Amino acid sequence: MVQSNTFNPANQWDGAIAAAFEDGYIVTNQAGQIVAFNPSALEILRISESQMLDPAWWESPSAGALGQLLRDRKDFSDHKVRQDVPHKKDCWLRVSGKALQTRTETGYMLTFRDVTNYLEINRSLNTIISSLDDIILEMTVDGTILHVWMNRTTRLTLPWMEMQGRSAYQYLPEKLVNEIQHLMREVINSGKEVVRVLQDPLGRNQQVWYRIRLLKPGTTNNTIIFSIHDVTAEYKANEELREARTQLEDSQQVFKSVFDYSPTGIALLSTSGRWLDVNASLLDTL
Repeated sequence: MVQSNTFNPANQWDGAIAAAFEDGYIVTNQAGQIVAFNPSALEILRISESQMLDPAWWESPSAGALGQLLRDRKDFSDHKVRQDVPHKKDCWLRVSGKALQTRTETGYMLTFRDVTNYLEINRSLNTIISSLDDIILEMTVDGTILHVWMNRTTRLTLPWMEMQGRSAYQYLPEKLVNEIQHLMREVINSGKEVVRVLQDPLGRNQQVWYRIRLLKPGTTNNTIIFSIHDVTAEYKANEELREARTQLEDSQQVFKSVFDYSPTGIALLSTSGRWLDVNASLLDTL
């Protein structure tokens, strides 16, 4: 059995390389004995080196999901499993398993990383997204959609979830592609967010409006965050308000013309009988 955390004690670099890995790893031989691990494995699982090397510990319930995976010895990639960890309420690991082959025997290796904080952040993000009507996209500068977050269906009907990992440009009309590329260049060059309101961006001759907001995340230079919000109701309400104001102004202008130029005397009085305004014809009459 190889003590400590190295594959080859004769190689002075093996220990340094093992210690540099952020992911934990555990290697077993053909008999299922632990023959290698790194410090990150001990740190993530919060166990001692003696526990790591103790076959009885790996057979106990304390070994949790990883113990079962070491016994199963199956090849898999990026599975999320809940692991029991001392003094930690909830711990989720992203785990991969791979069979190993040397010239003389076979072995098995698990690699894993603690993704608890990531999942908690993702759950918080999903809670926020669920309260919004927006569609939020993360897109590369060449138009590839990396992530899609959305809550409710909107009238801008596109297969958003199917578009992840694909170019958005193959789904959009050429005019809109040119508009998006122009806006992305503006965001990249200025570093500031850009907001536009577009009428029926998909060119379907519908009376719909969408507000598109683009910004560059602070952690990367090659992606853009899009938020798309249906503002049709808001836009139509503003249009109706503008129309009502125009009609009111027109009515006021008509009344003023009648008041000023009518041959009949006209006066405006308060409810208490006070004179507020009179026209020229009333002055002439009196």
